[in-house]
Amino acid sequence: MADLDLLLVRPPGRVVRPPSLVPPLGLLYVAAAARQQGFRVGLIDAPAEQLRLEALVERCRRARPAVLGLGGFSPTFDETAVATRALGGLADRLVIGGSHASGHAEAVLDQLPEVDATVVGEAETTVGPLLRWLDRGARGAPPAGVVARGHALRRRPRESKLDRLPPPARDLVDPRSYRYPMATRPGLATLMTGRGCPRGCVFCDKTVTGVRARLHSPGRVLAELTEVARDRRVGYAVLFDDDFAADRDRVSAICEGISTAALDLSWKSEARADELDGHLLEQMARAGCRLVAMGVESCHARSLDALGKGLEPGQIRAAFEAARRAGVDTLAYVLVGIPGETVADVLATADFCRDVGARWVQFSTLSPYPGTALHTDARRRGWLADRGPRNPVDAERHRPTLLAPPWTEHSLREALWRAHARFYLRPGFAFSLARGAVAGAPLRPLWEAGSAVSRWLAAEGLRLMVRRPAA
Repeated sequence: MADLDLLLVRPPGRVVRPPSLVPPLGLLYVAAAARQQGFRVGLIDAPAEQLRLEALVERCRRARPAVLGLGGFSPTFDETAVATRALGGLADRLVIGGSHASGHAEAVLDQLPEVDATVVGEAETTVGPLLRWLDRGARGAPPAGVVARGHALRRRPRESKLDRLPPPARDLVDPRSYRYPMATRPGLATLMTGRGCPRGCVFCDKTVTGVRARLHSPGRVLAELTEVARDRRVGYAVLFDDDFAADRDRVSAICEGISTAALDLSWKSEARADELDGHLLEQMARAGCRLVAMGVESCHARSLDALGKGLEPGQIRAAFEAARRAGVDTLAYVLVGIPGETVADVLATADFCRDVGARWVQFSTLSPYPGTALHTDARRRGWLADRGPRNPVDAERHRPTLLAPPWTEHSLREALWRAHARFYLRPGFAFSLARGAVAGAPLRPLWEAGSAVSRWLAAEGLRLMVRRPAA
């Protein structure tokens, strides 16, 4: 008899100790939902425990689960595939979920004979029926949201009513095992206070959470924040909503609740620039918000229009300036390789981020997710490269990249390198790091991320000189 009904696994990555590592929130949600229905559940987070594949295999063998469950995003699915092949046969059944399986359910079954079923969409409503179906010998058609060998998808599961879901099973992980370079305090938790996004960005993945915004009530959000702050030794929370500020009144209620409860917690959120103003940011700052991430993508209006952002550069500038006045640090997401842009355009965006006062910038090549409008168009035009250059803190081994005119792989590499050098190798950024150190921010994650960037800048700069194309 199996010791566990379900063992959830996050497989090892390509780096044993990556500069950034956050709790596996999706797996924790699934674990909580399975527990709620009476199943015995365990979790092994190999990156957090710094387990290599051989050690992971031995841990899974000792755990004796009836079902092994793995998740996977498209950019990191190579790691999931390697682990799946190694773990095959250690349980009666092996199941894969996550965004990659949601978009490529049949392909995953074809690629990995060890896999018995894939889960499409949100797994919390699917996990119970799936485990009962497998326990009955997988006889008959699988439940909604499941693709199995010999069975096509009947229908996707219903979208979850968020407040009815149990909170993530955070007792299965140690918050001190995780790190986030921009965290200002030790002890890390992740939350999603809402799911889904109705916005029209042509590159954004919505295969799991959907296009309709569903939001937890302020009371539910406060309950989770109270738990992590008071019971889980968490000092910093990362809110992974697609758009935290989608409902202004809800954000105000959450912030007022945090202040009233005097929660000793700092946090980061993500929001659109056109939803933020000075009053809301001041409320967020008083409630412990220390960082807001915004999708800048580009400082050029034509590029924002092409990406379906529905933003103007002036709105972005105003939001960053309001954050600076409120005392909230900012992280700008910038895309490299937008069709029609050049290296000079990317450097102009790096300068724009510096000028508006962004504390951090994440420069990433444009990698549209399967199922998005941009991915469909890129495949039709032959613009997708199987692998492309990565930024220095990417965890992905496999990152399909857009190569639209006038971009080449060399010009993408050059733009990434020069943008990082332009923004980070300047006295103003060094001063901001010193300010953070004086304020008592944890230095080890920041040091590891800074070391990774420095090594990448040196190695990539040399590679660009050696491989410079002929004029």
